[in-house]
Amino acid sequence: MDQSSWLGLALGVFIGAAYGLLQRWSMLSPARGLAGAFGGAVLRLVGVMVVILLVLRYTGADRFWLVSAVLVSYGLVFGSFMVYNVFIKKPK
Repeated sequence: MDQSSWLGLALGVFIGAAYGLLQRWSMLSPARGLAGAFGGAVLRLVGVMVVILLVLRYTGADRFWLVSAVLVSYGLVFGSFMVYNVFIKKPK
């Protein structure tokens, strides 16, 4: 792996984890109704797409490693949150 691959991997992990944590924070915050939830989801999605496009445009990061790392790190953060809330957390 060359330097562009490592850069894509590192930036992808950071972006994916940040997006997953924002998603988790949004799910734990009090309900704001359908319009608030939809607006927040669209804003997060547009934000992560803009960040990915800026990274691809202004750095030498490899596209494959960047997108792969975003998907894997987001999946780990969000997946672990969902597994905890669905299977492990006991209802009150």
